[in-house]
Amino acid sequence: MIKSSKRWNWASVFTVLLVAVLGWAWVPGMQSAWAATTPQWAWMKGADEPREVPVYGTLGTPAAVNTPGARASSVSWTDASGALWLFGGGYTHNNDEGTYFIELFNDLWKYDPATGNWTWMKGSNVFNQAGVYGEQRESAASNSPGSREMAVSWTDASGKFWLYGGYGYDSTGASCWLNDLWKFDPATGNWTWMHGGSTGYLAPVYGLLGVPSTENTPGGRRFAVSWSDSAGNFWLFGGMYFDGNSTMDRLNDLWKYTPSDGTWTWVTGDNTLGSAGRYGTLGEPSAANTPGAREQAVSWTDASDNLWLFGGWGYDVNGTGCDLNDLWKFDPVTGYWTWMKGANTVVTAGTHGTLGVPAPENTPGSRQFAVSWTDASGALWLYGGQGRDGGGTFGDLNDLWKYDVDTGNWTWMQGASNGEQSAVYGTLGTPAAANTPGGRNCGVAWTGASGALWFFGGELTGYTYAWGWRGDLWRFVPPDTVPPTGTIVINGNLSATNSRTVSIAMTWSDGPTGSGVARMRFSDDGSTWSAYESLRASKSYTLPEGVDGYRTVRVQFIDKANNRSATCSDYIRLDRALPTGGIIINNGASATTSRSVSLKLTWADAGAGVTRMRFSDNGSTWTGWFYPKATRAHTLPAGLGNHTVRVQYLDGANNYSLVCSDYIKLVAP
Repeated sequence: MIKSSKRWNWASVFTVLLVAVLGWAWVPGMQSAWAATTPQWAWMKGADEPREVPVYGTLGTPAAVNTPGARASSVSWTDASGALWLFGGGYTHNNDEGTYFIELFNDLWKYDPATGNWTWMKGSNVFNQAGVYGEQRESAASNSPGSREMAVSWTDASGKFWLYGGYGYDSTGASCWLNDLWKFDPATGNWTWMHGGSTGYLAPVYGLLGVPSTENTPGGRRFAVSWSDSAGNFWLFGGMYFDGNSTMDRLNDLWKYTPSDGTWTWVTGDNTLGSAGRYGTLGEPSAANTPGAREQAVSWTDASDNLWLFGGWGYDVNGTGCDLNDLWKFDPVTGYWTWMKGANTVVTAGTHGTLGVPAPENTPGSRQFAVSWTDASGALWLYGGQGRDGGGTFGDLNDLWKYDVDTGNWTWMQGASNGEQSAVYGTLGTPAAANTPGGRNCGVAWTGASGALWFFGGELTGYTYAWGWRGDLWRFVPPDTVPPTGTIVINGNLSATNSRTVSIAMTWSDGPTGSGVARMRFSDDGSTWSAYESLRASKSYTLPEGVDGYRTVRVQFIDKANNRSATCSDYIRLDRALPTGGIIINNGASATTSRSVSLKLTWADAGAGVTRMRFSDNGSTWTGWFYPKATRAHTLPAGLGNHTVRVQYLDGANNYSLVCSDYIKLVAP
């Protein structure tokens, strides 16, 4: 009999404020060993001073000294291996006469978290490059997007990187607002111009609302926001439009790009500039709802493919231009926006509440130029930007926030509630609770394969314009609040045993983003537990005393952040009673003239049940084991005289019955 084992492996997510500070020194390849019990930043790479100059090294060759250098408003991707990719951005400097210059990059970089090295992968090591477009939809080694900043990016299902728009250089070398769409294949190292114009200042082509077309295009814009969904579609919202002459303002249009057929679809929002927000009722979706026109907002996609939007600089419910702190959710299935949180009017101070404690009234202050992540649990993270601190004062911010889509609550996780905070670098590669990138705007972010949140560059507070640009790379480990999971199996999943000494096998996991399972403990009754002990995949275990019957063994696992698993259990039947049985030859006849006889077999077992039987003619040599049958044909040994047939029964707990026998006399015909 094969047992159906009961195991409980429910994994619940709890928001916990833990007060222990745990710092782990970083070495290449060991970043997953960090056990974050409190929010901790680590400075991973780059200078702790502003205006760092790029060090390109050799194209395609990683090196410890390589660095993209100081820049802001770049775009990013994460590949399947967990490598972090960075493209473009801007750098501002001044000459001896005090004139400021904006220099733009079109270089492509890859950072390997395992080695801690940057690699210059593509593009020029010289500023302000014109785009080399080639033929549309044809890949070529010579193709390259022009230098730019303020663009948006996506990653498709096959791992290719996509880039759209921003402010930069077109095919003629003119600086302008771009609407070109590009695809980069990491396998070939080639760019492909996929859609849009090769020159700048192109107006949007909306077509019909909801109708896809290859002729449609969102037009040239900067500081839009982007999302990807599980179906492989790319989404784009808002940003700033400029026609190159006198028309410049923000947009609130939502677009969808379908890579499989190369079409853009105007999904919702207005095809005019400067629209006020239409908020409706807080928490209620409606076809009439739409965020106001804006740029410099941030975005997330949740596990249900809903698109989330926060803040930026744009227009409130009254059409007043301001920094915003409204949180919106768009449902692609219904096509409706929902105003979820924050204010619908101008300039709102942050309500930080208590550090680490979620609350309905908590909300980040109005801001623009922030960065965002989605972690492995589906929580939404927000860092920094430029806007209103807890006192309503405008400045660069370093507060870190987490939003729980299930509870609808914000949690202030780290950083200061007041703005203009300096960076605290600490020791390179070592996380610490005091570390912070400081008040920062226009940086770029990634979510790493191990669940870590990464942040690069931007402008640090406290410096005169152009002097605060940074090229530093930071890693943030979210606190581990998710319990580990595990299993236990007794005696290889057998249903019964005849011994109190059994073997138990365990498995455990803390997921790719957890702090790691550290210890385990056991219980026979679910209330009295052993002391925690070191992890072992298997061990000998003694079942409790008592009469025969079912025994359940329970195990709990605890991780390095003190999250305890749900109880995992397995059961087995303790059965030490021997089965009984009988045998009758030829219905009890005393003699037979044929060696071929019929056996009538009976058995009983109050425990695990009889599972096999075997036979012998001499009591020493036995047949193999057979499934129990009430009757069975048997051939007596040669030779006239009395012959004894013996049977023995085996139960599911491996208990052997006493030998049962009957005899019959073989006579001549």
